Amino acid sequence: TEGLYPSQHTTILGHSSGSHIALLGVLQRKLKVDALICVAGVYDVVKHFMFEKGRGVDMISPLLPANGHVEKEWVLRSPIRLVDETTRDILPPTLLVHGAKDSVVPYTSAVDFYNALQQCQSDENCLLSILPSTEHAETVIQLMVGGETQDIVMEWLESQVLE
Repeated sequence: TEGLYPSQHTTILGHSSGSHIALLGVLQRKLKVDALICVAGVYDVVKHFMFEKGRGVDMISPLLPANGHVEKEWVLRSPIRLVDETTRDILPPTLLVHGAKDSVVPYTSAVDFYNALQQCQSDENCLLSILPSTEHAETVIQLMVGGETQDIVMEWLESQVLE
């Protein structure tokens, strides 16, 4: 609806790798946005690569070439490892959404990232929402066609934009 949202408000929403890249851009101070929505994202590349190795998909995963082929590079590309006392100054209002039944990116990825924010007292602008019966692909499907993910995202976004 025209006029409902301010024309200067910029929000980025990413799913899976899109969440990882958007959050990384913000934490590296390469991207400035008014709000950030991260759905089913990888926030610790080192930990996720070990998870993929355990599933036997590490050598075919796009995670390896996208993040460099050595652990040193994975550390640099892990948003969770960039969280520190300055995070509260650069992290915009952020919504983390993850399905508890996600077998591609475990929901603990979002929980661990949220906990890292709490440890640095940078969680005041962050909301974590775990969807109890949602799988990885379902989160993005629900964004497009409706469902719990879309409801949570729209409610949160309206609270950020219209406040």
